[in-house]
Amino acid sequence: MKVVKIQDGVLGQKKYDISEYFEVGEIVSGIVTAICDALKCDEDALEPLYDSVDTDGLQFLLRPKEHGVHQPDLTIMFDYAQHTISVRGDGILSIGHKRSRWIGTPRSEGGVKSGSEDGRDSAGDRKEQA
Repeated sequence: MKVVKIQDGVLGQKKYDISEYFEVGEIVSGIVTAICDALKCDEDALEPLYDSVDTDGLQFLLRPKEHGVHQPDLTIMFDYAQHTISVRGDGILSIGHKRSRWIGTPRSEGGVKSGSEDGRDSAGDRKEQA
């Protein structure tokens, strides 16, 4: 079995088809293989996947249903090794760098402002400009 790289994204995201692993019930093995390919490392160099996510739960939720029918509308996301992993029920795995977002933190060096940067307060109303 093998993972098939589908796409390299602009910001370093990679997309893989691991559906062959789904067919034989080796979902977690397919996820680890794709992560190793994306990060260009051996499996021994990674922390155990079960430290970041319930691997039994992944296996249970992502397994094909009766008669091999996949669940393309099911997506499971988790963080692992400084990356965000997204696995769809049809065997498509995406991996990208984990990004930090600064929500509610000012971008200027001049101190903390209340409300948003567009002049609205927390209720969404326009503030008076002094």
